[in-house]
Amino acid sequence: MNLFSQLPRLALASSLAVFTLHPSSAEMRTFTDTQGRKIEAEIVGVSGSKVTLKLASGKTYTIPLTKLSKDDQFFVEVWADLDKKEGGQKTEGAGPVIPDDVNYRFELDVNKERIKKGDKTRVDRGEYKLDEWIFKVELENRSQVDLEGLEMSYRIYVDTKASVKLGSLEEPPKFYGGRVKVDPLDDGDSVLVKTGSAKVMELELDGDFVFNDGSRNKLDDDLEGVWIKVWHGDKKVAEYKTSNSTVKEAKWTDDEPADPNSESEE
Repeated sequence: MNLFSQLPRLALASSLAVFTLHPSSAEMRTFTDTQGRKIEAEIVGVSGSKVTLKLASGKTYTIPLTKLSKDDQFFVEVWADLDKKEGGQKTEGAGPVIPDDVNYRFELDVNKERIKKGDKTRVDRGEYKLDEWIFKVELENRSQVDLEGLEMSYRIYVDTKASVKLGSLEEPPKFYGGRVKVDPLDDGDSVLVKTGSAKVMELELDGDFVFNDGSRNKLDDDLEGVWIKVWHGDKKVAEYKTSNSTVKEAKWTDDEPADPNSESEE
């Protein structure tokens, strides 16, 4: 979305040759884009190659610096440098700039993919193999604002009915969790985000043997599905769950990490 195209043109302001800047008490300024269109706004923060501007209405928009005039680009760079020196929390390297009052809207297209076919391993009276699967998430931004600093947490659920039969292995996990960073996502664009892998077992006994409970001699774990949460800072902005009953009935509060065994998640 082009912020300048959303607003009425304002009167031409003279170029600012000399200015005094105090980031802690930002003031309204006339910004000009590369096409000569103008808006009145104040700088909220700078992150990487983008600046977040706040209008008099209170609405905030994050736009690439390259959309601004050369004078305004210089102004923003000076602002960011002074803000950093004064201990500002919204400059580059201090976390993402999160606009206020964003109407977050996303489309998620989720598919699973086997990324590794395991080798067969011989065990007493049979053999097994462990395949590795991931989920690929195509995330489309329909929020009408460019976004950066998004993250995606996930839990992949597995019915370990085959794994539990193999007593020589340690107790298999019921789900695999993690958190990954999402590339900056302009309004209307999509990005592909991949989860970490989950292990799924195929177990087969020799022809003359059956399991103790009388079940057939070939048994596979089931990849039940995935639960996905999209975050912008500390705010959950999207959520997706596959339709399998195991995932629907699972419990995962927002204050719990995706992987409870991990002290920190990337």
